[in-house]
Amino acid sequence: MNGRFYALSLMLFLIVSAGLFSQEKTSSAPEETSNSQAKKVEAILPRTNPDLIFVEGEDAVSTNFNREPILNYSCSGFRTLQLQQTIDAPEGSSYFADFVFYAEKDGTYELWYGGTPPGNRNELLPSYASPFTLKLDEFDVTDVYREDMHVAENYAPAYYWNYVKDVNLSAGEHRLSFEIPLRRGYDNKYVFYLDNFFLVRKENGKRILHDPLPSVFPKDPDNRSMDKPLASIDEYQILIRDNPEESGNYIELALVYSLVGDYLNALKNLKKALLLEPDDPDIKLLIAKNLIWKGSFYDGIAEYQDLLLIVPEKLDYWIEAGKIAAWVGQYEDSEDFFKKGLEQFPGNLNLLANLGITYLWASDTVNAERVFKQVDTLVGEDIDTLMELAGIFLVNGYPDKAIDTYKKAMAKHPEYLELYFDLENAYRQAGERDKIPALRKQIDSIFIKTPELERRVKIFYNKQSMKEEVLVQYKEDLKNDPDNLVLRKSLAEMYFWNGYKQEAVDEYLNILTNYTYRSLRDTEKEVEPFLELLDKSYVFYNFLKKLPGYLNSSRKELSAAMAEYNNAVKKLETVKDKNEKIRAKGGEILQEEEDSSTAEVQEKGDKLASLLSAKRVFVDKYGSIVSQFHDDKDYLVRLLEDEKAGKAAFEKLMKGSDWQWDREAMIKELTDVKSRGLSLAGYDLGVINQFEGTLSSAEDNLEIFSVDTNVKGGTYSLFQTKLWMGKDEESRKIYADNQEAVEAAAGYIPDLIEYIDFLSVQDEELFGFMPDDPNYEIKDLNKEYSRIGKELQNLSTDAREVMSSIHSFLKDRMIRGFYTLAENTYLLRNELGDFYQNQKQYPRAIDQYKQVLAIEPWDISAKYKLGQVYQRNGDWAKAQQLYQEVYDEDPVYGNVTAFYNQLAREHADHLAFTGSAFADSSILSTVAGIKYLENFSGSVSFMLNYQSSYNLFPTDPAELYAPTSSYQKLSAGFPLKINTVQIIPSAGFYLMSDLVDQQSRTDFAADSYPLTLGKTFGLYPLVKVSTEFAAGPLYVSGGYGYTWLEETLRTGRSQTSYQEGTGSLQVDFGFVKKPVIQNTSAMVSGYARFFSDSVSSYGIFTELNNSFGIVDKPEVQLGITGSFSWEDSKGTSPDYWVPVGSLKGGGALSASIAVDNAGERALSDDIRFYGGYYSDDTGSGGEFALSNTFSYSNRDFNGYLQLSGSVKGQFDYWSFTIELGTDAGLPSLLSL
Repeated sequence: MNGRFYALSLMLFLIVSAGLFSQEKTSSAPEETSNSQAKKVEAILPRTNPDLIFVEGEDAVSTNFNREPILNYSCSGFRTLQLQQTIDAPEGSSYFADFVFYAEKDGTYELWYGGTPPGNRNELLPSYASPFTLKLDEFDVTDVYREDMHVAENYAPAYYWNYVKDVNLSAGEHRLSFEIPLRRGYDNKYVFYLDNFFLVRKENGKRILHDPLPSVFPKDPDNRSMDKPLASIDEYQILIRDNPEESGNYIELALVYSLVGDYLNALKNLKKALLLEPDDPDIKLLIAKNLIWKGSFYDGIAEYQDLLLIVPEKLDYWIEAGKIAAWVGQYEDSEDFFKKGLEQFPGNLNLLANLGITYLWASDTVNAERVFKQVDTLVGEDIDTLMELAGIFLVNGYPDKAIDTYKKAMAKHPEYLELYFDLENAYRQAGERDKIPALRKQIDSIFIKTPELERRVKIFYNKQSMKEEVLVQYKEDLKNDPDNLVLRKSLAEMYFWNGYKQEAVDEYLNILTNYTYRSLRDTEKEVEPFLELLDKSYVFYNFLKKLPGYLNSSRKELSAAMAEYNNAVKKLETVKDKNEKIRAKGGEILQEEEDSSTAEVQEKGDKLASLLSAKRVFVDKYGSIVSQFHDDKDYLVRLLEDEKAGKAAFEKLMKGSDWQWDREAMIKELTDVKSRGLSLAGYDLGVINQFEGTLSSAEDNLEIFSVDTNVKGGTYSLFQTKLWMGKDEESRKIYADNQEAVEAAAGYIPDLIEYIDFLSVQDEELFGFMPDDPNYEIKDLNKEYSRIGKELQNLSTDAREVMSSIHSFLKDRMIRGFYTLAENTYLLRNELGDFYQNQKQYPRAIDQYKQVLAIEPWDISAKYKLGQVYQRNGDWAKAQQLYQEVYDEDPVYGNVTAFYNQLAREHADHLAFTGSAFADSSILSTVAGIKYLENFSGSVSFMLNYQSSYNLFPTDPAELYAPTSSYQKLSAGFPLKINTVQIIPSAGFYLMSDLVDQQSRTDFAADSYPLTLGKTFGLYPLVKVSTEFAAGPLYVSGGYGYTWLEETLRTGRSQTSYQEGTGSLQVDFGFVKKPVIQNTSAMVSGYARFFSDSVSSYGIFTELNNSFGIVDKPEVQLGITGSFSWEDSKGTSPDYWVPVGSLKGGGALSASIAVDNAGERALSDDIRFYGGYYSDDTGSGGEFALSNTFSYSNRDFNGYLQLSGSVKGQFDYWSFTIELGTDAGLPSLLSL
């Protein structure tokens, strides 16, 4: 082998690899923080305002206003609490928002809040929001109406700054609650919006205001220009009639309409105002907001676009428009807003970071990572921008990214105490509370202790502990009142609001378990006559099972007793005969022996008489028991007859319903709850098992109640199960230990105990009279025993049928009860579905929403959310179906049209065409192909491929090319996708046509291909199975195929098939957040081919790639690649080429430029140059290739033109290819 080859190829490969991985050493933030310095630092304390306490509405400890804050870009923190309900709060409670806060100083404070002014006390005045009750520390209780407070400013539609009153606070912890006990007067709804509240300290009656102040805060708290109740709609219309030129009247009326949710009328008045003030940006902003609230997202986004043409200098408008477009799923519009905003404000962190977040929401991870790299560069090590970036991540629901940012800031600026506080808050939001103790230890270890530092840290820790203390109090209250479902639901909501999301889910499951328990208890009470019959039937059946043993033992007892009696009689007769002989001889008789034998006869006779009497009594009792059983059967028939009407009514109801009892889901849910130690779940499972007749499972689930006697009905159900299973001693013990509890569960229990005692197979001890002929009596009893024995099988069958009928009925009634349960809990399940969706537990969320829709099939919100969950869970077909149903009901609901069309485009059927011409030193070939892909669902597709090839080969040096053959290739496949694994089976055939040589073709052996059509055609089957697997940075693929070597499908060659196995592994190092490395990927692949003529070939390929951006607009990227391959074979053939000792190594440089018109159209040009060295059996030398690909794409179309060429050595081999291709998506879109 040529030594120069090894040296050159190794050198080239190492150069490329070194270029990829060379990088400067950079410091990295450790897992927590790099605070292991031996020397402590002086803390830079956060800027605070001890005279101002400002609390966001979304920081409530607990609230039942809504399950989550409502996004509102005009509000502080971009989120707000909104109560809009038509139904009352759960019994025993009202709608509330509960807060805790910390005052650093004693004093008098003004209490303000941002939100809706309350309703009027005077019922004659219009009321557009509910009045509320303010509770401060449980002692200061104030009913607040509009007449009791002052309004300073309107800072967002429906949101005003409201001064309530002065309050006196001591330094320390406090609790404040907003309770909404009354409906508003306008439409009798509960309506109250709360963005925030704040308390500002006063000295000598004067408000103390100084920096720092929140970004959203009253401009002039003393402004009373708006301090009057809102007029009625009629009064506003009169004002407009009298002053039609005043735009302010239209705007005020529009704000009122917005407040009451009448966005259509709000828009009408705003458009009238706009006619008077056509260039007023505030009016256009209100129009845009109302369109969004109305659900007209397309129109709202368009209005934002028009607004920003007028005031492009408004940075906040660009950010607001971009965020709102993203919130409603208009990702392309969001991207456009942020990009155009960046043109106006280059390098703005807020715009750039939110652009990256938009890409994340749109699942465009490539662009997201690209933008976040720009963000990292922009932020650098500046503490203020790092903290700003972390805040952006937190607001947008990415606490994990905020944590990384805080750690980066702490590594560079460990002296900033605020970073540690903010990181702790981020840990709480991310649900990573276990990391907080270590973080607090770092504060102790890194900072020089000073009184002010300790005071600040103590205040922060106290603030954090206040919420925990409220949670502890709720849990204590619940421990004292475990059946209080209102309190339990409040605790669940409190868990969720405070980041304990799994605990919230667990508590909701506890509530549902409690409802299930109540449903089963109610069912038990309703079917008590059936349960009594079932208890008696099991007792009777178990009695029958004992009878064969009893009958056998009775026969033996009677036989033994009769034998003993007969023996005693014989003994007595023998003694008497002996005494007669003695007496005849005049001797002294054996009186004592005779008396003893006489006594024994009496004893054995009494025993026999008693036994005969007891056995006769048992036979009579048996007859009575059987008679009672038949009476019970008749009673059961009457009971079932009475139940027919209810059963028929339920069946009729079910015909118009989609509801079915999902046993699997309920059992799984209850089993999960039971595993957490909740006894009620064991009861629910046990009773379900009881009703279904699976007694072993019932026993397992109910066994807990042998210890836990606090659950009503638990010991009764365990006693009942043991009884049914024939475990008499265990059931007796349970009854004896818990008699009061068992009898309290069912009124018939005392009678049942008597019945159990009556069916004992133990004989009573009775006095009996010896019959004249005990043998006859015994024979008669044995006859009875034979009769009983013959009846047992039929009676057992009857008993089983009775029990089966009752179990069937109980299961039916249980299911009917579960339907009522579903009706009573579907709202809870809707909320639980939201919790699961928030935690990305999509399969569980799907189960909940399906149960909601089974009860409320017209619930458009649940249907829409189920579609979203299916989409996020990868089942796009079901998501599309649900979006279609939502669209049919309301085309503008929740941006459903955009979501449907997004899926329609992503999973559209595709039709692709390709055409290419290839020429090299020995062949000229043209290939045309068509491919069709139809997506049936998220897991099954259909694929059809057709390819036509036309080949020309040189036949004479003077004649450059002469046509010789062509072939057609047709294959079909059904790609299957299971989670992250895709399996693609396909099959088809080649059809070869001889275009020139029409002679005998003796070279085509009959067994070389399965079917020959005449002399000029050959049909060759092919089959292939491939699989792909992707998990994070790994991509693995492999396949097996049986096919034909295309270069042998021509005249004069032996057609050769082969089997092929392939495999590849690719690793993307994007997870390594290091320069250069994170843009690198590595790939290794291989193949093995086994030809039908015993030749085989195999090869291994490796590749290392790196790419990096140069310019963002237009997007310019450079790439560098290093590659190495080895191929070899065993055997050769004159009909085709195989590699022999082939080694290649080299590198490639590539450049691309792309022009993207906001995602609508894109043009790109890619140039790639490869240079390397090769060595094989033909020789060795340099190898060079150049390609250029020009492509164009829009939403549903991609097209490309590629030119490529290569040379080897001194033009020993050359090739040139031109290829043209198109791929058109065929989505079926919805329109508004």
